[in-house]
Amino acid sequence: KIESLGVFVEQTFQGCCCGVDSVSSQVLANLHRVATLVIDWSPSTPHGMLRRVGLLESLRHFFAWKPDQLPSAVLALFGCISGTGAAAVEASLRRKSGTVLVNVGKSCSSPLCKFLPEITASSSTLISTGNVLPPQKMHLIEFLTCVANAVPGVRERADFIGSVLAEATAIVRGDDFEEMTRDVDSLFRFIGVASPEKARDQAYVEEVSKRFSDVFSAMNQIMNVGKRCFEASKSSQPLLEPFRSAPGSFTLMNPPPTEASISLADLGSYDAFAPLWPTVIPAVLKALGVTMQAWSPAVRSKLLSNPVQRFVLALSDEEAIVATKKFVAGGNPMQEVEDQGYVIKGSNKRRADLMPRWSGWLNETRNCPLQVLGMASMHRALYSPELQQFYPSIVHIFSDQNLKSMEHRHMVQLLKQFVEPLLLSTPFTLYSTYLTPLLGPILSHLRWRLDASWRVQGNKVGSSAPSSADSDAAARDCAQGASSDAWYE
Repeated sequence: KIESLGVFVEQTFQGCCCGVDSVSSQVLANLHRVATLVIDWSPSTPHGMLRRVGLLESLRHFFAWKPDQLPSAVLALFGCISGTGAAAVEASLRRKSGTVLVNVGKSCSSPLCKFLPEITASSSTLISTGNVLPPQKMHLIEFLTCVANAVPGVRERADFIGSVLAEATAIVRGDDFEEMTRDVDSLFRFIGVASPEKARDQAYVEEVSKRFSDVFSAMNQIMNVGKRCFEASKSSQPLLEPFRSAPGSFTLMNPPPTEASISLADLGSYDAFAPLWPTVIPAVLKALGVTMQAWSPAVRSKLLSNPVQRFVLALSDEEAIVATKKFVAGGNPMQEVEDQGYVIKGSNKRRADLMPRWSGWLNETRNCPLQVLGMASMHRALYSPELQQFYPSIVHIFSDQNLKSMEHRHMVQLLKQFVEPLLLSTPFTLYSTYLTPLLGPILSHLRWRLDASWRVQGNKVGSSAPSSADSDAAARDCAQGASSDAWYE
């Protein structure tokens, strides 16, 4: 019944708020009374709190119109996203509250600007308690970003985004991040691979997991705030106006502003994230470069020869479910992952065990930087004079040797997350500078990869490399054939 009430309330508020001038005073009074009842409701059980959060989401259209009760609603959501309880209902409450908080921020960003000092102080106090888990902290930061994007002043907006990400940017410039990204051996020490004998030691697992979570959460926060800022900037990009108004008046020799290199200062006039790029790009390049080395033959040989470390190279549980198309069978395949594990039977990420976590962690340290590079392309920041110095490093990371070490699943992510945005976003005047040095090696490698993958040999289609009966044999293959194309093929 409460869910039905939530749908009714949302549709009513949405309908009324689209034509506020025609709403009678009696209807206004009733709407205000409903909002007051929901905000003042203080259920004592997680189930009741979950229903209240749903009703608060329905009220966001009303708050966008009449914001006097908006701070109370936000504070109520702040109270629901904190806590460390592991019960399923409490976890659902935190997730739902975080999602609703972001939706409220998107719908009510302009009215929330009036209460920015109070909201900032309350969010800082909430984070300082230590009771906000990383996913909900991400929701809180996205909410603040939505509000910041509605701040009218360019400088004020950029300064607020900088303050929101101050902790995250400090982490990616800090000692832990430097230690993790120094080289591949440092990466393996950081995530516990270098100490396989401790992979199931509870205290060590908690220490390593906390350390990695802090670093990756910072990278993830930076990426998501960048996305929110880009979404907000799409509707107000003054640099595109000359091209929109007179597209036929520009040529290759006289390109429109949008087809030339744009400085970060100019981008910052409508994208509050722009001043952060000089800090973000070096960090993600270090993380990506080190992660790519984990699949080199020399490193792979060492990992495969160890019965614990070899699981670094395995599919994650989530990837394995998708690869085997287990969803077709129906049911809840993720339940098996949570209860029994999937790649490593009898072990899963909920237990004190690092082995099922490693593959997912490396996916995150590879995919997040790729998405950030793709985002830098779409933001047009990658082509700015301030970031040109980093492009040779990007080209170096995707050298032929590194590309050959990538698995097919990695190549798909590279093409989708970075190469595609790069192709769609590069100004035509900069093709030779940005596309030629990167796409040449990548396309040449893809041709080689397709030829090797689909080569017909007798009655067999596929690789000509000798098959490995077990991991020890695979380790020997890596050690012996690392310098030849035959091994890669």
